[in-house]
Amino acid sequence: MVTACNLTKQNIDLDRWQKISQLFLQEQQADGDISLVLVGDRRIRHLNNQYRHRDQTTDVLSFTGDGDGQLGEIMVNYQQITRQARRFGHSTWRELIFITTHGILHLLGYDDDTDGGWQVMEKISQEFVEKYKIC
Repeated sequence: MVTACNLTKQNIDLDRWQKISQLFLQEQQADGDISLVLVGDRRIRHLNNQYRHRDQTTDVLSFTGDGDGQLGEIMVNYQQITRQARRFGHSTWRELIFITTHGILHLLGYDDDTDGGWQVMEKISQEFVEKYKIC
């Protein structure tokens, strides 16, 4: 089950975000609970510094769950995905889903520390947003 929480002042459709994320999880043939949390630059920078020792903002952080049915928690930086959407020329909604699927893949064991791993993750996320015409 996917649950979502918005800690920003942005108005997004949490129900839709949850449903699309659940669909992606099912397509990956994965089972378990995921918490999605929408945050801003300040909070994600703090978390990135605390857990990854990188004092900078990022678009998404994934935290693996305890293994007792909890796959983990995904923190998505709304401000960063808005900037990325403008840079790539598509909607903030599309970027939100694309980055969320990327975070889910991390919880499922995918790693983007290598070019090959990054390319695999990008391809899976890209195919998903195209398949469901998320724009």
